[in-house]
Amino acid sequence: MSASMDQLTPSQSPHSEDAHINHQLESLEIDRPDTNHVVLLLGSTDSSAQAKLPRLRSLTATLYFFEEEYNMIAPFLSQAEETLEYFKITYGDLPPPPMVDLGTMKRLKHLELDSHELGVGTVLRDYTLLLDVLTAPASLETLDLHFALSLYNKDHYTALAPLFQSLGAPSDSNVWTALNDILSAPFRFVGLRRLAIHVHLLHYPVPRPIPDARFRDLITTLIFFALPYFSGADGVRELVVDFTT
Repeated sequence: MSASMDQLTPSQSPHSEDAHINHQLESLEIDRPDTNHVVLLLGSTDSSAQAKLPRLRSLTATLYFFEEEYNMIAPFLSQAEETLEYFKITYGDLPPPPMVDLGTMKRLKHLELDSHELGVGTVLRDYTLLLDVLTAPASLETLDLHFALSLYNKDHYTALAPLFQSLGAPSDSNVWTALNDILSAPFRFVGLRRLAIHVHLLHYPVPRPIPDARFRDLITTLIFFALPYFSGADGVRELVVDFTT
């Protein structure tokens, strides 16, 4: 069973005699989680009295005030730590909480990060801030990261300027270097085998011609150059770059 919180009502509380929604859910999407979400599906804000989510395998959370709203997601992670395999967080330009502990998630294989923000440097800085305080389980194999390039009133190669700026920043403030260092640090992301970078090419106010293969190949080459930990020839780790419009 898959559900968005918009589809659930208070009558479907975990304590309802005829609707054990929490026992049926395999996939859940929550936008701006708060205590109402916790009570609706887990029955209580008291962790000792909360219901388990014994079949939940996929959780997607959209956060605007990261630390406050992440605290409302943490109970769902706790109650699904035996089953959750996929976790996606979409968030904005706000610092993460001091610690994001996913280390107890016994089956978590796939973590995906997306952002409300534009600007390669800003988005990657936000990701590195989060990953730096995140404890990953050994089961985590795949990490997906999203960022956008705006083609608004620009030729395709001028649109690469933000990417060049982020790549050319000094080493002590280079977001790509920081990302590579965090993911390659000893004892941090020990099971990680696949990093997928999703580049969203934004066309507005009107559609523009789709960038040609040479443009996409250049972006891919730059990203491979910036992430040597995933660009080696040993075949142990895989780096994937794809494009959407």
